[in-house]
Amino acid sequence: RGYARRRDLALHTALGATRGRLIKQVVAESAVIVVIGGTLGAFLTAWGIDIVTNRMPPEMALIGRLAPVFNGRVFAFALAATVTTVLVFGLIPAIRISNIDPSEPLKSSAGGATLRMRGRYNRLAIAEIGVSMILLMGTGLLFKAAQSVDAYEFGFDTGRLYKSGVWLRNAVAEQHDEIFENIVDAVATIPGVRNVATMSSGLPTGGLVLSDIASGLGDAQINLPAYQRVSHNFFSTLGLSIVRGRDFLPAESTNRPAAILDEDAARLLFRGEDPIGKLIKLGTLDSERAWIPVVGVVQNVALAFGNDPDLQPEPKVYVMEAGDRYRNIVLRTDTEDPNLPVLVKETIEATVPGPHLSFVTAWRRDFDAAVKTRTFLAGLFGVFGGFALLLAAVGLYGVLTYTVSQRMREFGVRLALGAQAQDVLRLVFHDGVVMVLAGTGFGAFLAMWAGTLFQQWLYTVPPTDAASLIGAEVLLVLVSLIACLTPALQATRADPLDTLRAT
Repeated sequence: RGYARRRDLALHTALGATRGRLIKQVVAESAVIVVIGGTLGAFLTAWGIDIVTNRMPPEMALIGRLAPVFNGRVFAFALAATVTTVLVFGLIPAIRISNIDPSEPLKSSAGGATLRMRGRYNRLAIAEIGVSMILLMGTGLLFKAAQSVDAYEFGFDTGRLYKSGVWLRNAVAEQHDEIFENIVDAVATIPGVRNVATMSSGLPTGGLVLSDIASGLGDAQINLPAYQRVSHNFFSTLGLSIVRGRDFLPAESTNRPAAILDEDAARLLFRGEDPIGKLIKLGTLDSERAWIPVVGVVQNVALAFGNDPDLQPEPKVYVMEAGDRYRNIVLRTDTEDPNLPVLVKETIEATVPGPHLSFVTAWRRDFDAAVKTRTFLAGLFGVFGGFALLLAAVGLYGVLTYTVSQRMREFGVRLALGAQAQDVLRLVFHDGVVMVLAGTGFGAFLAMWAGTLFQQWLYTVPPTDAASLIGAEVLLVLVSLIACLTPALQATRADPLDTLRAT
């Protein structure tokens, strides 16, 4: 548009307008754009912050390290960038025209070859397409990451499964087991509760585990971050299958401890032998801890969501012995009653004597939070990607429309000399496709690099995921071709008679 105004500005100069007068005129026109566009942008920003904070999952207080709140420094930067951009691009035509002979633009016609070559491939439109490519690929990567997390397998049904952490602050150690047994009995009476059990809190209470066939250092032993101290009905509550042997019995307790291994622990500790009836020790060979009989083998499962998919779940040793004052109450319900967690908490509060701390959450809480945060980020990227795609399409449409308007004489001559409409159509689409391919080309490299910056959110999806890259390119190319269609059709409507008369 600035180039198109050369004749207008040259006419002002020829009539006596000074350089300062031209610059003031352009500044006044740009100020209108700054005021209207800046005000609209400020309102959209305030509205957008409200939308983001209302739709953000409660588990996600920050986006990266930033809270979505109004920030004065960010607003000042955005305002300065807006004013600077509008003024710079508005002043360029006035500055250029003041440095050349005003008669040159008045002599030249609007369809000169210099203009055609200068306007065919617009670097700004190419840059907009490249930025769109980055954001669209980021959207694809994050949506695939959310789907990948959602497909995570625990190995058992986590629906209608809850856990309640209970911490007995001042209770005597000898009373711990009795208090937790009372909690289990009380929770089991709540309507809708099918099974109740206890398990260790997940605090670091693990260490070395030896089998009775160990013959040397590092042989038939594993080192675990935590042992799983559970009650006799833990496996039925989770719905786990006993592969060999049997489940814990209610009589097996502090005075008569027992152990159940998962399949990985059994393989590592007993080298393929049947572990039923054999002994393990939780500790070093010379420790004073007693040897514990193995009564069963259970299937391999992941008791918690693994944030690092490259790490396999640790082998698990389940023991039925006295635990500490902090345990989890695990319960499975028949229905998904939203009031059930409240009833469970009230029941625990009424059962536990003295000071304590308790809370009730769904078993999948951390897992669902991971899915929600990734889905939210993908949606946020999708919004920005959509805006960038719209800007790229409008920019490409504007460049081609202006170029076509300046080349109408050329197209008319071509049609007068026998060119077909599809030939003219091909010429315009050629210019658009070149800009699209250039933008998607360098945008793809930048997108793959940018993907490494938020790799912590991608889970199993690589930053160079081919499906996300191809999907973003296809979408960008399709939208860009649609943007090229109207200018191309306009070019085919060039009237050869009008062109010959003008010539």
